[in-house]
Amino acid sequence: MLFTCIELWIPIILEMLSSTRLRCYQSSGPPNSLLKNITNFELRILEMFFKDESKHGVSVVDLYELVQHAGNILPRLYLLCTVGSVYIKSKEAPAKELLQDLLEMCHGVQHPIRGLFLRSYLAQISRDKLLDIGSDYKGDADTVMDAVEFILENFTEMNKLWVRMQLEGPGRVREKREKERSALQELVGKNLHVLSQIEGVDLEIYKETVLPRVLEQVVNSKDDLSQYYLMDCIIQVFPDEYHLQTLEMLLAACPQVQPTVDIKTVLSRLMDRLSKYTASSADVLTEFLQVEAFTKLSNAIEK
Repeated sequence: MLFTCIELWIPIILEMLSSTRLRCYQSSGPPNSLLKNITNFELRILEMFFKDESKHGVSVVDLYELVQHAGNILPRLYLLCTVGSVYIKSKEAPAKELLQDLLEMCHGVQHPIRGLFLRSYLAQISRDKLLDIGSDYKGDADTVMDAVEFILENFTEMNKLWVRMQLEGPGRVREKREKERSALQELVGKNLHVLSQIEGVDLEIYKETVLPRVLEQVVNSKDDLSQYYLMDCIIQVFPDEYHLQTLEMLLAACPQVQPTVDIKTVLSRLMDRLSKYTASSADVLTEFLQVEAFTKLSNAIEK
């Protein structure tokens, strides 16, 4: 019965992920509606089936091994992520090891669009299983940094795939590709949003690990769309307090972006956020003046 189920679902997943269907969604609505259809309907039903052992008579451990023999790599990895979610919930194996296993296996899909959707699905099924403070899946040796590293690695790979989209197809369709990339940018930015929601990501972790790694991707991408979106995303999703304490690091990255990036607009938004933040209390205003935030921001905008 289990093999029959897998054989039935593989063509459905393949069809949902086909380039024809994707182009259809891009012309008639946001591309992430495809992802919602996959994760919230077909794969949700499939996960419910896998979770109920009485329906198939196979332990989750054997199930995780079994789905690795699915023929096509793309549906195989969707199946692995789906079964992996059930496996982690069973607590029969460390969440950290399973998440890392799934992360490594996702390297098998290097097609930019399909890789983006696959990794976005991985990010979705892992969201409630990350090793945050108070997590049900946190082992004795696990730390919040394990969750941070998982998200940052997935973010890095997704950004690379997203940037590579501009190289797909002939040069005459560049404008169309850029519109498609703009429509898909939230899949990449969602990782930063998840990072900002991790309770254990304090100012020290943000300053020493998160921001440097994200800015490294911003600078190294050498892509104006990626640089503008990610810089704006950093400003929008992380706390104002963190921006104030890491202002020099953020501003140091600005001269390294492509000349075509509208960095002045990004910095103006940052200044607006920090201005509202300083109005919240006298202590914040004092801190704002001590780090000379207004002067630094004004100088950066004028350059």
